[in-house]
Amino acid sequence: MRPFGFYDAGRWRTKFEWRTFIALVTILVVTNIGYRWLAMPPEYEWGPLSFVMNPETVDTISSYWDTNFWRLFLPIDMGGNRYSWSPIMIITATFLWNTFSPATVYFIFTSLHVASFATVAYTFTRSLLFTAVLGFMVSLSTSLNYGMVYGMASTIHLFLAFAAITAFVSIRYLTHASTSYKWVAGLVLSWIFLALCFEFWVNLAIPTILSAILIHVWARRTDHADLRKRSAIVALSVFGVLLVYIAARLQFAGQHVMHGHENEMVFSYDHLLLAVEDMFINYLTYLHMVITSILPGFLSFSPSYTYIGPETILAGQNGYHSLKTDLVIFSHLTSWRFLAGAYCVGFLMLSYRILISAFSSRSANALIPLVFVIIVLAGFVTYIPIKMRPMHLTAMLGYKAIISSSGFLILIAWLFYTAPAWAKSEFIRKAFIIVLPCFVVLAAFTRPAVERAGLEAVGLGSVSDPFWWLGDPAPEPVQEPASGPAQEPNP
Repeated sequence: MRPFGFYDAGRWRTKFEWRTFIALVTILVVTNIGYRWLAMPPEYEWGPLSFVMNPETVDTISSYWDTNFWRLFLPIDMGGNRYSWSPIMIITATFLWNTFSPATVYFIFTSLHVASFATVAYTFTRSLLFTAVLGFMVSLSTSLNYGMVYGMASTIHLFLAFAAITAFVSIRYLTHASTSYKWVAGLVLSWIFLALCFEFWVNLAIPTILSAILIHVWARRTDHADLRKRSAIVALSVFGVLLVYIAARLQFAGQHVMHGHENEMVFSYDHLLLAVEDMFINYLTYLHMVITSILPGFLSFSPSYTYIGPETILAGQNGYHSLKTDLVIFSHLTSWRFLAGAYCVGFLMLSYRILISAFSSRSANALIPLVFVIIVLAGFVTYIPIKMRPMHLTAMLGYKAIISSSGFLILIAWLFYTAPAWAKSEFIRKAFIIVLPCFVVLAAFTRPAVERAGLEAVGLGSVSDPFWWLGDPAPEPVQEPASGPAQEPNP
């Protein structure tokens, strides 16, 4: 008997409808490519790092690729004493970039992301509805739009495809009655593989451990002996891999203690109060980015700043207190924090309700949304102790919370799929079914403009608006003077 009632023996052996599944995945991938093509900036707007790695990293990888290939499996200096230990990701991405154009590689990354999520979703649920809703949201997601500005961020799509494989093995082990140690070995190897893919894996490992611990506690309370054992093995296996990884990674952690570095940690503050306040602000900032990832842009950032612009806003002050007029702009740039407070409180209330529901039930199905909630709440934990930086003022770097954002999309898709079971009234169920697709589409076509305004406000390269092609035609190329100063690229 499988520990999760949802995966009962009859449901598990339900025939896999290959033709229907392939047709659905094809539609989702085409939707993804179509949207990414619309959202991709015109080539004359591409920056020096759009869809590619920075030159210093490319030079380092190229030198190892030809002379000392195995060196790529060790931490690599990405420039500025910023080390990355992501050998599988770097090797795979470099091979693709050397084979195809940057735009083609971007489409490959995003398509693999969508296809992998849809495959795992359909494999475990056999539900076309759940798979379609999740795939649709992933196809139109804007959380990784910064990859159009900073190419390394686009490789996170590929990492998420690999993470889906690890998730498949972990879930399969928890829900399968076999006592074979082959699955335990597969579980450990899949997490080792993910650890060598991309450093974001830590933000998935931590909520996985927390989820396994909660499942273990629930199983003890409800006398699910097999699930109790399996959850303990999952927690210990992931924790063991994480412990070894951290011990090795700490040998190259200079960026976190270097004064003035982007990733400097709060522990270098002279005052504890500063550290606590930074971590509190960071947590709410990242949680806000996650929750608003499927909301229309005007519900996550100042519409006035986005569509009217700072010049018009300042002009509207008519010269009043000119020495401090810039504070009016600052008010618009930080007005999202009022919304963040409401969104975060609302989500925490939902999380509490899901937690109580899970521990009040003897059905393991109640644990499914709880796992996604934990991923949302703990999927950006490694960024919490990083000092507050100006780039985070407008909360637009959604790629840093992508693990949580992915968990949030799965949670929303699951609530959509199970709406008939939890919705207290027909009106609530129908409203949720109608509002969600509308919000996802509105978010896909309004958030890029918001991201563009927010990123430019903090001095970062901006993403493209999907409606750019309705604007002015491409400018005529300008002949740069031979002795002109070189512009420093700013990722």
